[in-house]
Amino acid sequence: MIIQFNILCTLPKYKDLKTALEAAKQDSPTPYEDVNQSTNDVLAVLDQLIPVADQLQAYYVERRFEKDNFKGSDELAAQYVPLQELVVIDLHRLHCTRYMSLMRRYKVE
Repeated sequence: MIIQFNILCTLPKYKDLKTALEAAKQDSPTPYEDVNQSTNDVLAVLDQLIPVADQLQAYYVERRFEKDNFKGSDELAAQYVPLQELVVIDLHRLHCTRYMSLMRRYKVE
């Protein structure tokens, strides 16, 4: 008896996120350097994360795990997880930074 596994690897749409951030940065420039820096930080991590996410997705689509007993998955995950955590942290920082800049902008005295 042969048991066949159907394994899906669904990752967030990091390319869409990067495109949206780049568009927002272009369409709505801000004079606040901390907001610009936070946006740049997220984009820099996305530049590193997107190729790894693409490799991980391809690994599962091409079912390479059947040939290497998930060794490739472990190697890619070792790269992917820390970058993905950085994206989450940087997005949170970006959100907080934008909130604080709006508070400064609309501060009522």
